Amino acid sequence: MVYLLSWKLEDESIFVDKAEKRRERLPAAFWFMLAVVAVIIGVNNFNFIFLPVLAKIREYDISFSGFSFSLMAASEIPFLIFADRMIERIGVRHLLMSGMLVVGLRLILVPMIVAQHVLIFVQMMHGWTYIVVYYCAMHVIRRFDVKLQNVAQAALWTSIQGLGAIVGSFIGGSLAERLGVSSTYFIFGIIALILTFFVFFVARVWNDLLADGSGR
Repeated sequence: MVYLLSWKLEDESIFVDKAEKRRERLPAAFWFMLAVVAVIIGVNNFNFIFLPVLAKIREYDISFSGFSFSLMAASEIPFLIFADRMIERIGVRHLLMSGMLVVGLRLILVPMIVAQHVLIFVQMMHGWTYIVVYYCAMHVIRRFDVKLQNVAQAALWTSIQGLGAIVGSFIGGSLAERLGVSSTYFIFGIIALILTFFVFFVARVWNDLLADGSGR
């Protein structure tokens, strides 16, 4: 279906020669934001990878992980429907902070909650985690000059799939093996909360990058 539908799309690719790329530079604040987003998405991905392991340790029903993942995917839909309106009302800065905060809260709550049915509802917090952080990052990228958008998008995906995967899979797996899955959930949750408060209270370097004209 994707193959057939793609024929209806108009190609709007922007090709920039090497000389223009050298003249155009992404702001330092963007690279700072990129590092934070990659780490946040990385620790968030730990939940995807190790939720089935946690379910096995706790001897939950075999359908637990699949049902949880289905609800997690569905929980993103409401945000996607109203995303632009939320950015207009809340501002990209506050929206990004809220997504980071919920990442931390969910990671901390998962090891604390033992009841299977309650944990499934906690996983529905996913609708305000990855998709919110990713959407805010893309919203910032769309503000750049069209010549920089390709570079910024490539950097975003490289960071998410590279640094994010290393944090969530390799580092997360190493910590889980040494300290246990529940402890790693808690540690990653604390890291997410620390990053959220650091960015909100300390890192003024990206205020202009995330400002939406309303000062939010």
